[in-house]
Amino acid sequence: MNEVNEHISSAVGNEAKYEAWCEHHQVQSDEAVVQFRVNAGGLLHVQVFLPEQTVNRNYGYADKFSVPPELTAWLAGHDGEYVSFASPERVYIRPTVYVVRYEDGTQMFINLTKFPLDWDDINTPKSKSFILDIDLNKEKNLQFLDAMDFAGLVEDSPQHKRFAPGDEEE
Repeated sequence: MNEVNEHISSAVGNEAKYEAWCEHHQVQSDEAVVQFRVNAGGLLHVQVFLPEQTVNRNYGYADKFSVPPELTAWLAGHDGEYVSFASPERVYIRPTVYVVRYEDGTQMFINLTKFPLDWDDINTPKSKSFILDIDLNKEKNLQFLDAMDFAGLVEDSPQHKRFAPGDEEE
């Protein structure tokens, strides 16, 4: 784990430089942003800009995860729109992402905004929407959950069970 103590807002030296950094990276200095790398060698590379918090990077958080190939294929079909928070490369997109903690597990939702769910359009080779289970027995996943929580992108729904193919929305 990378040990980071100083947030980018302090590390760049002054407020004007921080505002320039934010402008270059197309973020607001007071709003969290999640972005996915379009080409991460078959992995999901996540960066989270956190306005005042560091998890494992001076801008907030980053890590790579094994995910289904349908998700990495979908990502690879995009051109990078946003600059990396750590390098000058424009290789990231910003899908809608949030996490929900359920009675029986935790899931990440990507580009999922309409309900009821149509599993024919989720987690398939032609999908633009994904639901992924998060294994909370892995330290790196707990760190991701912390970053998403700091970003205000975690919801609790302990009275419901997680979604699985074949489920019908109530």
